[in-house]
Amino acid sequence: MLPYLIPLFIYFVHIFFNLNKKLTINIISLSIFLLLALRENVGYDYSNYQILYQDRILPIEPISVLLTKISHFFNDPKYFFMIFAFFTILLLRRVAIMNNSVLFLVIYILLPGFFVESFTIVRQSLALSFVIYGISLYINKNKYFFLPLILACLTHYTPLPFVLIFLLFVFIKNPRIQTAVGILIPFFFYFTSEIRDTLTSYFPMLIWYDGSQQHGFSLLALFTFIFLITANKIYSSKRIFFWTILSGLFLTYAALSIDGVFIRISYYFFIPFLFYNWSYIMFKKKVTNVFWVLIFLPLFIYNLNIKTFENFQNSMLPYKSFLVK
Repeated sequence: MLPYLIPLFIYFVHIFFNLNKKLTINIISLSIFLLLALRENVGYDYSNYQILYQDRILPIEPISVLLTKISHFFNDPKYFFMIFAFFTILLLRRVAIMNNSVLFLVIYILLPGFFVESFTIVRQSLALSFVIYGISLYINKNKYFFLPLILACLTHYTPLPFVLIFLLFVFIKNPRIQTAVGILIPFFFYFTSEIRDTLTSYFPMLIWYDGSQQHGFSLLALFTFIFLITANKIYSSKRIFFWTILSGLFLTYAALSIDGVFIRISYYFFIPFLFYNWSYIMFKKKVTNVFWVLIFLPLFIYNLNIKTFENFQNSMLPYKSFLVK
């Protein structure tokens, strides 16, 4: 487990020795990249990616196809993981520097659906980074924020629901209409399982999704808790993020009611938490960021263990690298 804690150790060194922010961002980014790039047989789908690579089976999304073909020049699946890790972390580093925030990277590491998942959902993790970059541009009032969102959809298919819903909220300027849509979308997700039952009479193939994989309730409970303690400030500062996260919670519930594998679609909806100002949550006076890191650290370890021992075939622990045999 210790290798996974290296980026967090760097953060505490930064806090206690007052290291330069940009230097700290670079070191943490490098440590995350090395953990992803130098691993061997770490991640639930690692062996599946190896098989696809060796059989020269390409993904369907254009950017993923391009990067996979580049990795084929090296004739070694290790380079597939290295290339995707490089661009995934490069975008995250850019966002951290853009917002002058070390905490952004730390929250990315600690919250489920991001860092720990990146060892398994390789292509989707790059798509997540594109979306994170797009959201950062939106926060910084860059009118081209939609371009990374498009690139995300060209990297993996899973961002599409988020992109459509988020852009819908962005383009609806009327607060009342925005509220109505914000209520309607969660309402739709809530009844997704009932809708699925109706559709099975027309599309029998949907019966395969029987909801038997129920992992993910801990993720739903955690993000629901975080939303409850942040909802008031999110609504008052960034109403679009409020409705986005709420939609994500109901989408997660809907995904779990069908099959746990679909919760990966909801990860994008929780990206606003990465940009939240954690200094004042539920407190009248400023709270040090270290406090929240210490609060989230047990959750990170719990999530790491979930991804190792609950239906994931010891995929994360112990950490293994091809550099050390």
